[in-house]
Order: sequence, then structure tokens, then C-alpha cells
Amino acid sequence: MSASESSRQFLLTVSMGKRLIADALAADEAVLRAAKEHCLVVIMGSTNAQIAAALAEKLSLPFSPQGFHRGLQLGPARAVEHPAPQSADFIVRAGELLRDKTVFDIADTLGKDDLILKGANAVHLKTQSAGVLIGSPVGGTMMPILQAAVGRRTRLIHPVGLEKRVERPIGELAALASRSNDGKGLRLLQSCGEVFTELDAIEALFSLRAYLLAAGGVCGAEGSVLLTLSGSEENLLRAERYFRSIQDTPSFSL
Repeated sequence: MSASESSRQFLLTVSMGKRLIADALAADEAVLRAAKEHCLVVIMGSTNAQIAAALAEKLSLPFSPQGFHRGLQLGPARAVEHPAPQSADFIVRAGELLRDKTVFDIADTLGKDDLILKGANAVHLKTQSAGVLIGSPVGGTMMPILQAAVGRRTRLIHPVGLEKRVERPIGELAALASRSNDGKGLRLLQSCGEVFTELDAIEALFSLRAYLLAAGGVCGAEGSVLLTLSGSEENLLRAERYFRSIQDTPSFSL
């Protein structure tokens, strides 16, 4: 840190982190260009529900985050009754919402100018790689996504919260998941997509460097991260005002 820079600590809850990532991506020129001029695909997920809501507001499109998810990791022995999930991803082509469509319907039409946002279940910060849990015997949404991303160079971004960080490289963990002796449990797929965490969102929105200092807490701070932000005092004040404005962001609910 140079003599002209300042630093400050901020605590982000999981819900604040999702909101931060959503606001940063909804302000990103490449994301907006894909939605307005090409095709943007936001795959159903808890973080992506926030992203789709932010984009829908910016693009004046209808959207409800209720039920915008596929598989969910719930607490142990927790029985939850909830409405059926939505049946469509949030897909915008040339500014128009493609209603009742999923990535399975349009993957074959995606190309290098298009963009896919797909959440992740694991992130390895050192290698900037993401892993996606696979429960489907045919690979779930990642199969058509990889066909587009690998086969036709469609840009793929994984918005993922820091609470999903893992210690070992994703490829190593994927191999462990595949070696289950009883043949049960989820698999883990290492993706070729880009990682976008709260650290990236802070740099994009406020031109600040963010470092993970500590994590965890209780009474609503479970899964939270304590970050140190470094940069100009002006940008730190902007970040502080923003974090104050989102501190009451509600937790994900069904």
C-alpha cells in the first residue's frame, strides 16, 4: 500500500455478498452489451436470482426472484416446504426477454458474442477456478453450457461468493468426488469459466483492492467474510456508503 492510500475493514454477510456481485455484474458493460445486442443467459441459482433482478430492473424487463433456483444445499435434517421452482432461466436476446426458455433450448444458438452467467459451488481463489456440483446422471445444465463455452467460445462467468472457497484445487476435489466407494453423492465438475467473487466486484465498482482477512460469525454473520479494502480515501468512502445501503439485504428465502 502506497503512502497515498488508505485501508479499511468491512464485514460482508452472504446475502450482502450476493447483492454486491449482482450490482457489479449488472453495471458491467460487457454483460449489458450481451443483453442488448447479443444473448445473455442467466442460469437459475440463488446468487443469479439477485443478478437477474438487478439486470431486469436496468433493462426494464419483468422478473421475480421467487423460485429462481434448481438444486439447493439445505441445512442437515431441515425439511422445507416451498413452491415449485421456476421453469425458465433468465435469457435476454437483443433486449428482449425469451420467456419460458432454458439454456437447454438455446445453447445451440450461442456464439462468441454471447455470455452465460452460471453460479458455482466451489471456488479456488489461488487458481481462479470454479467447481459445479453435479447431481444429474446426464450432467445437468453444465453439459449444454460447456458445449457453448468450449465448442463455440461463448463467454462463461461464474458469480460465486467467497463463502464457497475451498482449500484444494478444483480438479483434485473433482477426482475425490468421483471416487465415492458407494457410488452415491454428488460429483464436482471443474469449469473453464471465469470466476467473479466479491473481490472482483469491489474492484469493478470502486477501484479498490480487496483482501480476505477473516471469515465467519454468529447471529446472522454465519458464512460472512471480513475484508480489508485498500485504495483512495474517496473510493473507500463510496464503498462504505454502498455497504451501509445493502446491510439489510435479506437472506435467501424459498
